[in-house]
Amino acid sequence: MKYLTYLFEHSDILAGRRISSNEYGRLLGYMQRLMSLGQRIISSGCASQSEIVLVHCALDHDREHGENITVAQAAKKLGVPMPSISRSLRSLTEKGFVERYNDPADRRAVRVRVTKRGENELKRVLENIFSVFDKAMCDFSDEEIIKMIDLHGRFIDSISKAINEGRTTDNAGNQEYHEGL
Repeated sequence: MKYLTYLFEHSDILAGRRISSNEYGRLLGYMQRLMSLGQRIISSGCASQSEIVLVHCALDHDREHGENITVAQAAKKLGVPMPSISRSLRSLTEKGFVERYNDPADRRAVRVRVTKRGENELKRVLENIFSVFDKAMCDFSDEEIIKMIDLHGRFIDSISKAINEGRTTDNAGNQEYHEGL
């Protein structure tokens, strides 16, 4: 936090912003703490946060479309480069959480099937998350919880929009970020 305070006080990063550098610092600090807490909840298990997200994505796709997701579909849906997906899949395969196989209709496509062990790991992580959330939500009224959910949703949508406005795709299909983000 001291670096953020220094940066805000000695640069024009926040020049002309609607809230003070102190408030931005608090917001970024809270976001950092939230990410760290999320990682602590998940890290008590066998899979990393990104691996759990990938397992959830694969199961979600299967339930929605009635077929296993391809590696390319997972990368696109998660907005993650193919090498990152491949690394996570390699780890998940070694742990026995997923199986990869060539698509019978298109031998070039690789599909991902979540194993029972993978489903159980996701279920365990979600139970941990909901248990922590239930305990934390006791400090808030129903009205505050609904407002918090709405504000978090709007905040995430706004961040996503800001990121997507600065993103383009090159000729090879790789996403690049441009000045201003």
